Amino acid sequence: MAPIGVLLLAMAALAAGPPAVTQAKLGTAVQNRQLSGENTSFAAGSRVYLWLELTGGPSDPVTVTWTSPRHASFQTQLDVKGSPWHTWAYKTVDAAGDWQVSVTASGGTVLKTLAFSVK
Repeated sequence: MAPIGVLLLAMAALAAGPPAVTQAKLGTAVQNRQLSGENTSFAAGSRVYLWLELTGGPSDPVTVTWTSPRHASFQTQLDVKGSPWHTWAYKTVDAAGDWQVSVTASGGTVLKTLAFSVK
């Protein structure tokens, strides 16, 4: 039999569920682990950064999905190794129009979706 402490930790991890997104922002850069140039409108050809604060970790990685008006989705995974946990992803946006970026837990639960425009 497993020691009680190990069993309790395993049960707590299962009961914890996915992390929560407590902050999500879009901008033009990340400096010193903080977002700069916060905005919801960006120029075509620029990098758009999604900066996140997650709580409830550590957990399985979350998936960031960027959806453009004329291309298929682009995905990347971000590790969540603590609580709170700050992380970010970026995408160079090439197509003008209305975009969205969403954060999804490993079980498929959408944690946050942000909309932005590219001109």
